Amino acid sequence: MTYLGKMKYFLGIEVYQSSKGIFICQQKYAREILQRFGMQDSKEVGNPIVPGNKLSKDEEGKIVDANNYKTIVGEFNVSCSH
Repeated sequence: MTYLGKMKYFLGIEVYQSSKGIFICQQKYAREILQRFGMQDSKEVGNPIVPGNKLSKDEEGKIVDANNYKTIVGEFNVSCSH
């Protein structure tokens, strides 16, 4: 076994080590997903739904591929704090 220094990235997880503790993050993984789905220029939001806003069906809107939507949402089961 060879010592390669402090772990920084492993299996899609970024690792930050400091005197305050060890923190993990998937920010790089999230950026890769955004790029894969052509969403790298999307705006960040704290809450995907505006509180008190009522949703209605857009009869004139374009049809969305439900499987693609589920794939994107499923990929974004990530969080980050450090």
